Amino acid sequence: MLQVCALLNSEQRTAGVPNFYLSAWARLNLSYLWKLRNSAENSVLHALEMFIVDPFFSRIDFAPELWKDLFLPQMSSIVGWYSEARHRLMMEVIPDSSDLSFTADLDQFFNESLIYFNEA
Repeated sequence: MLQVCALLNSEQRTAGVPNFYLSAWARLNLSYLWKLRNSAENSVLHALEMFIVDPFFSRIDFAPELWKDLFLPQMSSIVGWYSEARHRLMMEVIPDSSDLSFTADLDQFFNESLIYFNEA
């Protein structure tokens, strides 16, 4: 029965649930079953297929530790670049902590909005 779920068309839905989600979940369970049957090759193939079918939920929900062990070491340069780019963008948006004028402006705006709403 899991094999049927694993072979669903990933671009359709079943009972409102996207088939790629169901297929990835079935692949994970098939991987467990093949491991219990002492077939490491089939187990690995189904686990990798899970990451191919639905990489997001496989990484976040289904097997985050497996993703960290298998793929994260290979992506260290990308993760470093992403962290630096994100930090740079955040520094542009959020002013320096020593510059409190931004905070004072927000405080004044908030107080003025309270006065306006109390008068209305």
